[in-house]
Amino acid sequence: MYAAMGSTIRSGLAVELGACCDKAGNLVVDSRQRTAVTGLYAAGDVVNEINQLAVAFGHAAVAATDMHNYLAPGGSITARHTRATP
Repeated sequence: MYAAMGSTIRSGLAVELGACCDKAGNLVVDSRQRTAVTGLYAAGDVVNEINQLAVAFGHAAVAATDMHNYLAPGGSITARHTRATP
């Protein structure tokens, strides 16, 4: 059993920066948690409505891995970034 306490999606700042959101206000991300804004990642309740801490940890791990690969010698966010669109 999972308790759903509800949450308020606070994606306004990311949307102002150019990120896309769905009708519910969740940020649209690709498989690596990247938004439509180069270098802007999103994780947790702002991405989907599962509202579970374990899911947010998973999102964060995926995003951190992509950031690590970008920062590695020879990494390039321009070459690897694909825009997440609705």
